[in-house]
Amino acid sequence: MTIPEPRDTISPWAAISLFLAAFVVFANLYDVQPLLPMFRQVFHAREASVSLSLGLTVLGIAAASVVVGPLSDRVGRKNLMVIATLLLGIPTLLATFSHRLALFLVWRTLTGLLIPGIIAVVIAYVNEEYRPPASHLLMGLYVGSTVMGGLVGRMGTGVLTALWGWRPAFWVIAAFTEITGLWLWRFLPPSRRFRPDPSWHRAFRNLAASFRHPGLLALGFLGFCYFFAFISSFTFLTYDLAGPPFRLSQLAIGLVFFTYIFGVVASPLAGRASSRFGPFEVIGVGLTLVMVGMPITLIPHLPIILIGLSLITFGQFTAQAITPGLAGQIAPHGRGAAGGVYTVFYYIGGSLGAAIPGMLWSRYRYPGVIAVNEVFLFGAFAVWLWARRQLKAG
Repeated sequence: MTIPEPRDTISPWAAISLFLAAFVVFANLYDVQPLLPMFRQVFHAREASVSLSLGLTVLGIAAASVVVGPLSDRVGRKNLMVIATLLLGIPTLLATFSHRLALFLVWRTLTGLLIPGIIAVVIAYVNEEYRPPASHLLMGLYVGSTVMGGLVGRMGTGVLTALWGWRPAFWVIAAFTEITGLWLWRFLPPSRRFRPDPSWHRAFRNLAASFRHPGLLALGFLGFCYFFAFISSFTFLTYDLAGPPFRLSQLAIGLVFFTYIFGVVASPLAGRASSRFGPFEVIGVGLTLVMVGMPITLIPHLPIILIGLSLITFGQFTAQAITPGLAGQIAPHGRGAAGGVYTVFYYIGGSLGAAIPGMLWSRYRYPGVIAVNEVFLFGAFAVWLWARRQLKAG
């Protein structure tokens, strides 16, 4: 059977479907972040323990991504995305019945295990079905929708919690997730170019080969570093803002995450800039903005902190709009495997970003968090220089 040519145009159904899929994923992922200071009182726990409600979710994403890539190469992209989305709302709903932190963390971990069935598969779906520049534009749109989901998950949950409590806020997110799963089943265009690989052995052999590919490892390390820094800065800044000298309310902390809106702008701009200037140049700009924004958030004036957060957000989503798509393009074997490799690195970085700074918090507070972040970001910059030279030459 002849495989159809990749699409050059993006249908409205594809754009809306991928927007909704990313939106609900990141709303479910980040809904806890503005609530961490409150959860210290709800569950009578310390900062490092409460932060695991995000860290274990992200770790679950990394763990499941190892399997999801080969699984999507076998069972199909759309099928896996629909099933994962329909299941995703269940642990978010069940988490609201938790009265102990341990049980709450179980549901949060399960949330993380389900998320790769959507996000890791989207990379393969887009690179398989669309050719550049349509694929670049669609990945930019997709990443922009992750920003909107993160914005609503953070700011919206904070506002709803201030009005009605955290449990009703989670109920709203769970209900919208189920509606999105039904939408994807009905309206997401099926994969025209997907051909299932019936061999599990070949699928995992492709995955192992992808983990040995220097270019994919370099891109994975970039994702690891800038997501580590992004998660740790936003997570532990909430504790700083809840305490002196700011003493912000739950509603005000939620509104701080409105800086996420800069990611909505950054992602589509990055897609267009990549087509004009090249993907590595765009990634370098994004990484530089994150490095500059980090120390600005140390200045103890809220308007200046918001400027720093805006730079971090713009830079993070500029780089993230391009890096996973580039990983799919240089994949030596299955695109699902390449997406899995990148996702594993990216979310292990995020998981450690929610955990390691917590060990330093009691002694070094937020300046210690930023110092660790900059170490990782300088490492990422060195790898970016190497990858830019090597992959362009290849």
